[in-house]
Amino acid sequence: MEEEDETKSHDPYPSRSGSESGQEMSHAETIGTSTHRHVDVRNNLQEVVLRRAKSKTKSKLIVACMLVNNLTVAISVSLMMPFFAAVALRKSPDDGVGSHTAVGFIFSIGTLVEFLFTPVVTKELPKAGSKLMVVLSSFTVSAAVFLFSFVNGVQRWSAFLALCLTLRLVQGVATAANKVAAFSVLIGAMPQSTGITNGALQASIVGGYALGMVLGGFLYDYAEFAWPFFAGAGLQLASTVLLAAVLPSDESHLSASKIASSAGFYTLLCLPWLWIVLLSCFFANAIMGYIEPTFPVYARSQFDVRSSHSSLVLFIWAIVYSIASPIIGYFLDRGLSARFTMAVGFSLSGVGCQLVGPTELLPIEPTMVGSFSAFILLAIGTALVITSASPDMFQTLEAYGCTHPVSQRAAVGGLMQGALSLGYGTGPIVGSALTATIGFRSAASLLGMVYFCWTAVVAAGALLMWRCIGDRSWNS
Repeated sequence: MEEEDETKSHDPYPSRSGSESGQEMSHAETIGTSTHRHVDVRNNLQEVVLRRAKSKTKSKLIVACMLVNNLTVAISVSLMMPFFAAVALRKSPDDGVGSHTAVGFIFSIGTLVEFLFTPVVTKELPKAGSKLMVVLSSFTVSAAVFLFSFVNGVQRWSAFLALCLTLRLVQGVATAANKVAAFSVLIGAMPQSTGITNGALQASIVGGYALGMVLGGFLYDYAEFAWPFFAGAGLQLASTVLLAAVLPSDESHLSASKIASSAGFYTLLCLPWLWIVLLSCFFANAIMGYIEPTFPVYARSQFDVRSSHSSLVLFIWAIVYSIASPIIGYFLDRGLSARFTMAVGFSLSGVGCQLVGPTELLPIEPTMVGSFSAFILLAIGTALVITSASPDMFQTLEAYGCTHPVSQRAAVGGLMQGALSLGYGTGPIVGSALTATIGFRSAASLLGMVYFCWTAVVAAGALLMWRCIGDRSWNS
């Protein structure tokens, strides 16, 4: 009895029954369980946020390394532009149209091979994987550039020509693989910003061409023939090692990585508007391929300037392009019409071609200042055309009913890089032949006329597509 009284005296709720006490305990347990669940949800959300933050940081690092690698590939390819034509022509037995065309073919064979191998690379990319393709192609470019340092020791014209063409062919295959894989990885990392992503990619490529020309011209003028190639091979090898260390074999951290490239390379060629976009890429890049080998020769004969001085003008042109491309891409991602941008770009490029010589139809004397002004117009014009190409292609796929246009990024990248390579490869061949026949000024003027005509084609094609399938991106 005493123990019972003692127990009752220690009961904090003596007036409550046993059932009420059990209900309160059950309620407390429910509250505790709910609290634990809220804590678990909060912890899970924090983990998701941390994982996403780490994924974004890793993706940005990979994008940065990929752009650096594209920069060094472009540097390696363009080192020879300011001086190699003059060196090659000195080995030629004559100074006729055939020799000029052969030298132009040395410049263009790499990009023509890029065009031919792009479909193969696009097909094999999902099997090989981006890391293997990028690292192997980057190392191959480095090796080819290094071997180019020894071609000046070959005195026989036919052997010199064969060796140069072989090395440029190998370089072209490797560059095709590098560009297609880079485009796929970059668009996969930033699927909602195709404009600025393509702008950054083109800026790294053209900026690399600019730096390569300045570096090549400077080292050739103040060192010797082999040093530009030694420098290019070293830079390319360093970027290859960096990319191999940073780029993982598993690309699941990239957003949109689960979206496979389901459309075939040739299936997209059945869309009529894509042909206009691809030909626009061809014409826009043809001016780059034409100007780079021919303007330094024209500037030396017309203005009596050194290789480093003429390459400096090309450098300013490329820097303007590299600055303009991401800016244009930014506005394209925010609603600027890609087709209107493309038409304006061809108009500016046509004016630039008329002024770079300048054309003999205008009462203007040739000056380096005039050529410099024309290069600025050409830079902005080509940036407008090429930067708007991939957003317009994705937009066209959506207009034709593709629900996930970014899923076709490998095929789109392959088609676009193929068209750009064909234009860049055709430019030196046709441009060198025309320059040897009618002169630099008349050849540039003729290309400007082609650009003016193509502006009308782009505008008419956009209007026709608007009428046929109701795509109003021209006015968007």
